[in-house]
Amino acid sequence: MLGDASIADQLAKAGSKSDITFYERKTSDSKFCFIVPSSFPDKVQPLSQTIALSEYVILNPTKIDKVLGEQIVALDNMKIERGFIISSWLDEELRKFIKSTILEKYQFVTLEELKQKIESVSEIAQNGQAKVLVDGSFEVKGVGTLALGVVRRGTIKQHDELEVFPQKKPVSVRTVQMHDDGVESAPSPARVGLSMKGLTAKEIGRGDLIGALDSLQVGHELRVRFE
Repeated sequence: MLGDASIADQLAKAGSKSDITFYERKTSDSKFCFIVPSSFPDKVQPLSQTIALSEYVILNPTKIDKVLGEQIVALDNMKIERGFIISSWLDEELRKFIKSTILEKYQFVTLEELKQKIESVSEIAQNGQAKVLVDGSFEVKGVGTLALGVVRRGTIKQHDELEVFPQKKPVSVRTVQMHDDGVESAPSPARVGLSMKGLTAKEIGRGDLIGALDSLQVGHELRVRFE
């Protein structure tokens, strides 16, 4: 959720908060997680990290400025194709700024329309070998290391033998949780909490990956295109 995130309280209940804030809601057949880069624009990293964790975007613009421009550029370059823009008096001018960007695909909706539409959005799952993008970790007394993140590919199961990247450290999954509920497995794109054996919370953090053994490689060269 980008722009004015004050509407998050109308969609879900606030959960953990640091430079990124998570809002969660459970219904009878769905689990929702809304993510806000709460320290942006003071720090740009939470913006890209929030987008990397997300399937859909909710953009609530209140003015045309450089902060909105940075969000448009980030979304366009990270190719987040699905999203909603909260309709306002800015609509006509905003359409000019998002022309020829990925945001042209987003739906303009009122807040009330958004509340209805998000109930029926489709999850965006990716099959293949398990991969989790980590957004946090901490120690739990009597449990051990708990890593939080999003299953970006495949399915994570209890007792899986996995590997943490880029540390190349083997770990064993003790338990799997989804929104504080214990489960035997969690498929993409679930947000999960993984209790793991084989490393401490200090050895894993936001941006790290947990994946199937030998499924990822640690490289020493990064090719980028700057635009």
